[in-house]
Amino acid sequence: MLPALLAVWLLLIGQAALAADTCSGLPPTRVSVSLLESPLVFNGDTSFKALKGMSNRYADQGIDVLGLTIGKAQIRASSRSSLRRDPSGQWECATHQITIAYGFQPITLYVGREFPPDSCGFREIHAHEMRHAQIYQEGARRLLDEITASLQARFDNAPPVRVPAGSTSVAVQQELNTRWIPYIQRLLGALESQQRDVDSPEEYARVKASCQGEIQQRAMQAKKQP
Repeated sequence: MLPALLAVWLLLIGQAALAADTCSGLPPTRVSVSLLESPLVFNGDTSFKALKGMSNRYADQGIDVLGLTIGKAQIRASSRSSLRRDPSGQWECATHQITIAYGFQPITLYVGREFPPDSCGFREIHAHEMRHAQIYQEGARRLLDEITASLQARFDNAPPVRVPAGSTSVAVQQELNTRWIPYIQRLLGALESQQRDVDSPEEYARVKASCQGEIQQRAMQAKKQP
């Protein structure tokens, strides 16, 4: 009986050594996070009457949306795996090089076409919209350290993953899709509450009343046109 137990024990040791040897020598898992940035895109060809329907930020039907800034949240996640398969071909060890890029791209700033670029009204509306653009730009930059730290805590130097052969890339992409991309989406989405703070009733009233009535007058004239 003892020799049989000894044989089983030696077999288990041999299998463990083989598994360790199969997984050794793989490069460490690493994750890199970068920020997607691009120049602001300006659009002065759209009537302010059309701007209101372009964003769900403005539910009050009594508000004239004289300008608008829209940032399109983008998250790009990819991974490249280093593999070693055991001699039986049944399972594999893997480490990963993961790349995440996120941000708002593009950020489009609209000023209603009723306000010519050389007018006081244009300058006031444009200055207000630049505050929205800065929330997108600066908010995304501020998140870089937090996102990087969270992803590095999960992935950097993680031990090799032992999975059934052929399932490595599916497993890591599934985790990115179900956990980490939604996590970044929530952080970017939270910036929308700051956008609404900029659009207070007091700020709307201030912009519309500025330029000695020019903005209000141009808006009223535009509303009379079909």
